Amino acid sequence: MIVMASALGAGFILIYSAAEHLVLGDERQERGDLDGAITEYRTALRLNSKYVLAHHNLGVALAKKGNLDGAIEEFRTLLHLKPNLTDAHYGLGAVLAERGDLDEAIAEYRTVLRLDPNHLGAHDGLGLALKQKGDLDGAIEELRTALRLYPNNAPFHDHLGRALYDKRDVDGGIEEYRNAIRLDPNYANAHYYLELALMDQGNTSAAAKELDEFIRLAPNIPAYRQKIDEAKRRLEKLKSPENSSGNP
Repeated sequence: MIVMASALGAGFILIYSAAEHLVLGDERQERGDLDGAITEYRTALRLNSKYVLAHHNLGVALAKKGNLDGAIEEFRTLLHLKPNLTDAHYGLGAVLAERGDLDEAIAEYRTVLRLDPNHLGAHDGLGLALKQKGDLDGAIEELRTALRLYPNNAPFHDHLGRALYDKRDVDGGIEEYRNAIRLDPNYANAHYYLELALMDQGNTSAAAKELDEFIRLAPNIPAYRQKIDEAKRRLEKLKSPENSSGNP
């Protein structure tokens, strides 16, 4: 940081380096101030257009903000600077998947795994993208690979459970949802999807308990609002008199 006397005589002007603007951006992003973080990262890049971390963190902040096109642009710019940077390929794959560009996302995840076969999220991300594409066997294979590498990861168990359930392996899905809950009892989504599988088995009383848990645990944020409302409607129906004779 450089301190300069103000030409107007009103004190001092603080001139930050690109690295200091990056730190300020990271601090603001941690506080949830995405607009402030984006401003700091852009300032860092005006000072140093090839600043790898600033491009990466700006891409992450733009994705969180919902500006997927802007995030993709940043990750692609980053890959021009560092073609083999796994974090850039992974970030690009995640944003492409969120935008629905599944073929491109799958290609990026496969590039990550070529560069780093043990990457924490790439097997999981690839598995989810393959599931969305309807390739359930491929999805299950990738998600099982993720769990061989990281057996105590609750979201990975939940994601495998969803793929198994979609393949109509209800018992396998239930087992994985329960594994996720065993590892993280507060993992809301596992309770939500476990309820669906229990309903398939006709176990309405156990299903109602899982809906109760999901509603209690789900974060009160816009991304969960529709799912919470749907869970409340289903729970009300399960607790109605005509369903009071469900299995214990």
